[in-house]
Amino acid sequence: MGKPHTTLGIEIGETSLKLALFDTKLNKVIRLGVVDVASHPLREVDLLEKVILQWAEYAPGLDASAITLSLPARLCVVRQVEIPTGIPNVKEYVEWEFSSATNSPSSEYYLDYQVAETSKKQNAVATVGAIRRIWLDSLRKGFQRKDLIPGVVEVDAFSLLNLVEAGIPEAKTKVSCVVKVDRSGVIVLWGQAGALRTIRWVSVGSLSTMSRIDAFQSLAKDLTDELHQGFSLVGVEDAKGQIVYLCGDLSVEDDFVKALRDSSPDFLYHLLDSFSKILLDSEGASSSKAPLCATAIGAALRFREDRK
Repeated sequence: MGKPHTTLGIEIGETSLKLALFDTKLNKVIRLGVVDVASHPLREVDLLEKVILQWAEYAPGLDASAITLSLPARLCVVRQVEIPTGIPNVKEYVEWEFSSATNSPSSEYYLDYQVAETSKKQNAVATVGAIRRIWLDSLRKGFQRKDLIPGVVEVDAFSLLNLVEAGIPEAKTKVSCVVKVDRSGVIVLWGQAGALRTIRWVSVGSLSTMSRIDAFQSLAKDLTDELHQGFSLVGVEDAKGQIVYLCGDLSVEDDFVKALRDSSPDFLYHLLDSFSKILLDSEGASSSKAPLCATAIGAALRFREDRK
């Protein structure tokens, strides 16, 4: 099967679905949107199916192979596995290491992984994202129309990596950092040449008891610490002047961005609202929606036959 004409990416949030329709021929995002829901979307499979059906009206011929569901890493198991030089079968090694680390058979999970090559003196590192089979199989069985079951389900970190690879040209040669700041959690990743170099998280659990401004300042401080540690892990000892791309719910909150810039003036923060190699439709996919739907855009850049 060849590349589909249109793909649909869906990011699952705590109380929302974020969606992106992508025209693969025009290399253009043709529609972006956020659908708010009363409870967690994965508890309402009928609503998820209804939304997919509504969006399919904008993409005649859309089928399951062209639909990608992006899940937050906190709902999955994410591990980094060091791969010694000379391992003949990386897949088998990753599965064995994952089973050892989680004390669970790899057969109980659907595994996805990205391998980051390092220098000849260092072992390669695989970032593994795993979703329980029993849970994902149950989700799929909840669909009435089997042609609308997402053909790909991946961790949000990998969806963001897709976007980094396709939308940020310098990421092919330099390490690029993306921060997704949502009210439910923060994920920070560093990618280069299509591989995930490292990933870090920032907890937001304690912020609910604070005032809005105090919460923003506390989160900004914790995020600053993680950024410095992450850049050091990928070999950037002097992070001054490094570009950090922002997306997610809080990336468009002026008070939070100000708190972040005040906390870490060494970094250059860029809102992920445009891409040099990906077009945005001026009517259906305005740049103001792009930071909110960045993960969904990244998910739309993949389809089932594209997975290795």
